[in-house]
Amino acid sequence: MRKLLILITILCVIPFYLSAQNISKRSKSASKAEQKNDSPIERMITATQDIIFIDSIVVDKDKFLSKYNLGSEAGNIYKYNDFFNHSDLQSNSFIYVNEIGDKCYFPIEDAQGNAKLYTSDKLNGNWTEPVIVEGLYNDKALSQFNYPFMMPDGVTLYFAATGEESIGGLDIFATRFDADEGRFLEPENIGMPFNSEANDYMFAIDELNNIGWFVTDRNQTEGKVCIYIFIPSETRQTYSTDKYSMEEIKEFARISKISKTWKDGIERKNALNRLSTIQPKMEQNKEHFSFVINDNILYDKISDFRSKNNITLYRLLKTKKEQLSALDQTIEKARIYYITANSQERKVLKNEILKSEQQYEVLEITISKIEKEIRNSENNLLNQNRL
Repeated sequence: MRKLLILITILCVIPFYLSAQNISKRSKSASKAEQKNDSPIERMITATQDIIFIDSIVVDKDKFLSKYNLGSEAGNIYKYNDFFNHSDLQSNSFIYVNEIGDKCYFPIEDAQGNAKLYTSDKLNGNWTEPVIVEGLYNDKALSQFNYPFMMPDGVTLYFAATGEESIGGLDIFATRFDADEGRFLEPENIGMPFNSEANDYMFAIDELNNIGWFVTDRNQTEGKVCIYIFIPSETRQTYSTDKYSMEEIKEFARISKISKTWKDGIERKNALNRLSTIQPKMEQNKEHFSFVINDNILYDKISDFRSKNNITLYRLLKTKKEQLSALDQTIEKARIYYITANSQERKVLKNEILKSEQQYEVLEITISKIEKEIRNSENNLLNQNRL
């Protein structure tokens, strides 16, 4: 009888023991899987942003900037040594200048060759002493800052850097300016598909035309890079695991085939049309005009300008004058219609006219400021040449 009881007890305990062993094995297996999926790359893959890539261009690494056809409202990007007229200083650094041309962001290398971002303002035709961009240097130990781009809001700053939050060499980061603290917030890696295990940089957006660019050397031979042109999203949308397999999401993360992102193709077609209408920034010197520099000098062609920055400012000036002319016509039409409109229509028109008149005043002030900036700069350069 005792032997029978012992046997029954053993038979009852064995299933629980085996079950516990299986649970332990599954726990260890799950733990390993969690650790694998918890790597920075795995986390980024699962959060890959749903982006439409409208085109890609492979070019020589040192010529990629020529393919960035940003509209004038987006500002300008220059090579550091071209902008500051240095022949060999920081030859691989880039500088961003805002639309008006009175503020810029650029890297400065220290004695150890590590670069941080600085900013400078233009006052009376001269750039102020560079001031370090506060808030970017934290425990993540980002380094080798370069390729800055500020959005027109003057708040959102993109740049490339290396560090603990990078998944490759250079990664693209974003930050926003905190007006209350007077510094930028902690930078965040913008993730995939923009970043990869290679070098990714020079993220720029033409907000008016809703077109974006960035550069990568992923899958490229030495000395070559690929420029991806995409449609920016107002809100971040990721690929749903209900709709796409993990393998498909990985393909999107790597930008294996841009045609896979086109969906019905309508958004891409519209974006290509917008891209084709953006006027190239540095046209050939075919345009003739009249711009008074001083009592004795009148410029009548682009090549007359001594400064590349002033060529850009003149383009901006021309755009602003065209906007002013169009707005003037809109206001005039609204005033004419106002005469015959009913009371409800007049109420709406009154607000629209007042709003348009305010915009008109702002444009006039902007135009005057740009004209003054160009004249002061050109006269300074002319006077320097006489000395």
